[in-house]
Amino acid sequence: MLTRKEWACRGALQAGFFTYLLFLFSTSISTYFGRQELPDQYTAKNITVTIRTAVGGLAYLATFIFGANALGLTGKSPGLTCDCHVFMLNAAS
Repeated sequence: MLTRKEWACRGALQAGFFTYLLFLFSTSISTYFGRQELPDQYTAKNITVTIRTAVGGLAYLATFIFGANALGLTGKSPGLTCDCHVFMLNAAS
């Protein structure tokens, strides 16, 4: 059976791996949209820019969320080894 620290480390590794994959996916989306030429018509150009911004922004947002999760779990893992909350409870009473 895994301890809480091992679960946190495993979750951090998984989130870090997904962050890496999402970053590669996000940069490939940005590269793909960067190569495409914008249409000449004003309305079509605005729609294209809006879609490009929304898709790229959502991809990078998902990358950030998984990266922040990995960072948080990595920071939480050492704290789970010492059971610091036990010391705080004893000091308060």
